[in-house]
Amino acid sequence: MEAIASLVAQLESRGVQFHQHPSRVNFSVKDTGDLLPEDTDRIGELILEREDELRSFLENRGATFGAFAAVFRSFVCRNHMPAGVLVWLKERAPHLYADITGRLPDLIQSLWEQGAPMEEFKAAVRRLEESHRAALGFYEACKKGKE
Repeated sequence: MEAIASLVAQLESRGVQFHQHPSRVNFSVKDTGDLLPEDTDRIGELILEREDELRSFLENRGATFGAFAAVFRSFVCRNHMPAGVLVWLKERAPHLYADITGRLPDLIQSLWEQGAPMEEFKAAVRRLEESHRAALGFYEACKKGKE
């Protein structure tokens, strides 16, 4: 069974909007041409079979999204990777490159989607930041060695 956050994100990316009412959750679609054939089944699953879970997700999303976004935005503002470092890193340290461009961002996304505890989310962002620092340090050390 797919996570509620993932289903909602997929549907919202194609113009579906969910609306909470005291007795039910409704939805609207800006342009049905943007929907995939399976989206009708996904909407039905959310509205008919998993409404309580959907309602809970929609209620909590606004309260927690800002806190998660603030943690990640702070990371982005503190970290800068000079042009060319990632290409260089891909060739010389593929494991570190994969951490920075795939494994850790995927983990962070998954934790956000699951509504994981904030400390777990912060720890994953710290690991990404540490990997960025390690990559930059490795790059600078190798660059100095060639001079």
